[in-house]
Amino acid sequence: MDNVWALRVAYTEAVKLVEAQNAFCAKAENGLWNLIDTPFPQDIKWESLVDVIRGRVKACVISPG
Repeated sequence: MDNVWALRVAYTEAVKLVEAQNAFCAKAENGLWNLIDTPFPQDIKWESLVDVIRGRVKACVISPG
């Protein structure tokens, strides 16, 4: 059960990061540079999961067996 909880927490954090990155990029693409007051949102801890969410990489689950 702890592993499931940890996965849910990680997924939630990665989704928040994806949303923050998307908001940042939307401002940049629309030329709203004066509304960008922070650096590009990134966190190495969640980078791999962000790539999974964006569909850049595939993830597989191997069950112990």
